[in-house]
Amino acid sequence: MRLSARNFTVVAAAVAGLVTLSTAVVTFIPFAFRNPSLHVAVDATEALIAALVAYLLVGRLRQTGRAGDLALIFALSVLSVTNLVLSVLPPETRGGDEFFTWFAIITRLIGATVLAASPFLGERGRKIAVRHAGLAALGAVLTVSLVAMFLAPFAQSLPVGIELSGGPGTTSRLQIEGHSVLLAFQLVGALLYFVAAIGFTRRAELANDPLMRWFGAGSAVAGFARVNFFLFPSLYSNYVYTGDLLRLGFYMFLLVGASREIVSYWESRAEAARLEERRRVARDLHDGLAQELVVVASQSRRLERSSERDPNLRQLVNSVERAVGEARRAITALTGPEDESLHDAITELVEQVVEQTDSVVDADLDPEVQVSTEVREQLIRIVREALTNAIRHARPSEVAVRLRQNGNVVLEIFDDGIGFDPEKAGDARDRFGLIMMRERAKSIGGDLSIQSKLGAGTLVRIELT
Repeated sequence: MRLSARNFTVVAAAVAGLVTLSTAVVTFIPFAFRNPSLHVAVDATEALIAALVAYLLVGRLRQTGRAGDLALIFALSVLSVTNLVLSVLPPETRGGDEFFTWFAIITRLIGATVLAASPFLGERGRKIAVRHAGLAALGAVLTVSLVAMFLAPFAQSLPVGIELSGGPGTTSRLQIEGHSVLLAFQLVGALLYFVAAIGFTRRAELANDPLMRWFGAGSAVAGFARVNFFLFPSLYSNYVYTGDLLRLGFYMFLLVGASREIVSYWESRAEAARLEERRRVARDLHDGLAQELVVVASQSRRLERSSERDPNLRQLVNSVERAVGEARRAITALTGPEDESLHDAITELVEQVVEQTDSVVDADLDPEVQVSTEVREQLIRIVREALTNAIRHARPSEVAVRLRQNGNVVLEIFDDGIGFDPEKAGDARDRFGLIMMRERAKSIGGDLSIQSKLGAGTLVRIELT
């Protein structure tokens, strides 16, 4: 069973929180290991994922025009450029250059701030043009460059962010130490990501947005990554810490969400192509076969009226009229929504029959009855056959269609006409029609019964078990 967006975020936060707590209090769990090259690989991976997701959001901006999506493009671009800069640093530079320590914490805090604001932007207002996405990416590059230019003159005098007298094995388990501003930035960053988690989860639920569902859960993980960076002297050192892995987890959530978004996009494209093909076939049927059948039916009825009564000619007219009805039903099925309810489909059919025959048909249909597309189509064909037979042969004063569900789905077509003996149906075509109705009902797991006798009307009853 798929978790709701809220529960998904809660589960991700609970797992990340448990990892953070275990790292802090369980002494035998390793929480860091020295591997400067892996640090470079992690930063490069995060840069590529952030860039990919930002590019994906350009397509969303084209459709939504939301300011929030533009803000997300900017935030992810800032994070991508920052990680890219860090990934090209030689491994020996890490942990020994305060310029990059403060550069990274400031630019990532800027990215987190805009990220946290993005789900609350663009609910209303003027749509943003897609060309602004390029400006957002350029703005991100300029923002990172301005931070670097601001810090460069003070590179030699920047305060030490974290004092590292040795590796994590030489210090106590909890090592809340470092410059107070840097520690404050870590806590602010954690708070911003938690706010982002709430915002993205809310947007996922309100807009039924699967991608924001992954953003919400990932932001919760990123928040606990910042908590880890606060608890341990782990930021931008030669060691890979739990916080680094949790931060990577945030980007992996975004990657999975982006992958699912891409799959969903191509599925929707395929569905759109399929619907367009259905419409094309429907147009061809309408402009070709259906029009020709209408002409044949009209000429057949005229010929029947002008000649002596001939049962073969009457059978021909009936067959052509049925073919016209089938063609129209096929066109309706091809152009109508696949999730059309049985109530709406029968209502539309009744309206067509009334329009074509000038008869009065009473429809008492339960709108809550739900059936599959296949079942709906078979029931519609049964109803059409039953109504056509009633109006054409029974000379009724009343025809009714009833649909209800009381455990099983029950569909009834009733007329108060002259009735007939079901075992001695008139001509071969009528017998074939009754046989096909029973076969259609059987194919969908239903039971069809016909109650009729001369002078007592007819009741066709289908019950789905």
